[in-house]
Amino acid sequence: MGIEATMDLLRALRYRGMLEEFEAQLKSNEYDSLSFIERFSLLVEAEYLRKQNSRIQLRNKKAGFAQGDACIEGIDYSLDRNINKDTILKLASCTYVSRHENILILGPSDSGKSYLGCALGNAACRRDIKVSYMRLADLFESLDRAETAGRLTKVFRFFATVSILVLDDFLLSVPTLKQVQILVELMEQRERTASTIICSQLAPRDWHKRIDEAIQANCIYSRLVPSAHLIELKGATPMRERYSTIGSD
Repeated sequence: MGIEATMDLLRALRYRGMLEEFEAQLKSNEYDSLSFIERFSLLVEAEYLRKQNSRIQLRNKKAGFAQGDACIEGIDYSLDRNINKDTILKLASCTYVSRHENILILGPSDSGKSYLGCALGNAACRRDIKVSYMRLADLFESLDRAETAGRLTKVFRFFATVSILVLDDFLLSVPTLKQVQILVELMEQRERTASTIICSQLAPRDWHKRIDEAIQANCIYSRLVPSAHLIELKGATPMRERYSTIGSD
């Protein structure tokens, strides 16, 4: 089989990583000293990395991050942010996920909560961990639509079992009694089985200000807070804005 026929087969098989590496080897004499096994290994590795990158990109797309460009590398660790770099890098390793621990990201409006939540979610996607990002209000709306369509059980099961659920704007507004009951049930099912990242302006001690029923407020608290890593942000410049200035004149 000739070179062109081999390349056509690689295209037909959609082995784009292998095809690109094969073309690179044909154009350069740097590979001449390598054995057949070494050159073939490079082809296989190129295809593996391409598929791995495609899988990560798909994970990110399905996660639905509000800030798709958010990443650990873009986090600003200025003193006024009150962000400990060692803590963030440890969380980015995602060891908390295997222990089914949670993360609470607290801070005022425009302090970078959403950016940090999306960045940690992105770090998990890079490790091939399934993540879903939702504003709490959008989560309730999604479940309402699912109930109307007769798909509530299936959709609820997804949010109850996804490895990392990032809930942004947590308790930003007062939920209805039905929404509180849904949140209680969701947190009960996720406890000790999955990890939840909460982004909120409201400290846990103040959650009862949004939830009239004290028992339900305590139930949500007890399932999220005891096993949570707490990050309290300060400052008022959005992280996305700070990141966008990096490398600019």
